[in-house]
Amino acid sequence: MSWSVQRHDAPGRIDAIAFSSPDTLWEAISTPTEGTMFLASSSDGGATWKKTLTLSSPDPMGICDIAFFDEAFGIAVGEFELHPLILTTRDGGQSWYVRLLETDDPDYILRRVAFRSKSEIWLVGANSMYVSRNAGDNWTLAYHGSAAMLNEIAFGQSDIFAVGGFGMILHSPDGGETWNKIGLSEPLASRFLWSIGLLDSGRAWVAGDRGTIASTLDGGQTWQMEETGQDEFIRDIKVFGKKVFAIGDNGTLIRRSVNSGFK
Repeated sequence: MSWSVQRHDAPGRIDAIAFSSPDTLWEAISTPTEGTMFLASSSDGGATWKKTLTLSSPDPMGICDIAFFDEAFGIAVGEFELHPLILTTRDGGQSWYVRLLETDDPDYILRRVAFRSKSEIWLVGANSMYVSRNAGDNWTLAYHGSAAMLNEIAFGQSDIFAVGGFGMILHSPDGGETWNKIGLSEPLASRFLWSIGLLDSGRAWVAGDRGTIASTLDGGQTWQMEETGQDEFIRDIKVFGKKVFAIGDNGTLIRRSVNSGFK
């Protein structure tokens, strides 16, 4: 219902944020003009920060996402030295293991990491998805196609959805073994989709550019545009219980209940 500004003199652009415990906050910061990026942690609600990992390179780079399964096990992803970047910690961030994936994809940045379980972890970005089924020790290419930048992945009980641009919604009914592109009608087919939030196996919402939010009632087979009253890029959408929240550019924050519209 109310928000306050947490002042933070970050030396660059904050690209990702995550909690590893109720008291420990993590962020990824990049300084493109200086050719550096780093991970930092805070144990006092963001008042003070401590750098834990710094990477430097003259090439474009960045950390796009961070996720922790528990207080010890976390993964961050992005791009470094023109390769997909995976950073893994198993000791609560005291140390990070750096891995670069080999790829022929001209768009090599990883945008999201998502835990389906402690052993099964998915990465999406560029035209590809990668999966590890042994807690990040090994990664295999799970999907490669003509998608214009895959941006996020979400899990149902057996279903998996991934979204990208333009108008890209991929669906797997069998835990990622096979993938189908869902056919969309205009104007959704031309929108750049950035995020997806699932309520259950039947209902979900996707969000993207030009204030786009669309919903499905039938497990992703058909999608309907929703009225948001927004023109800004919607960057993230999340479902919590019976509430749906979406955030976007220029301070956009809208919400709805499952049974009413956005406001």
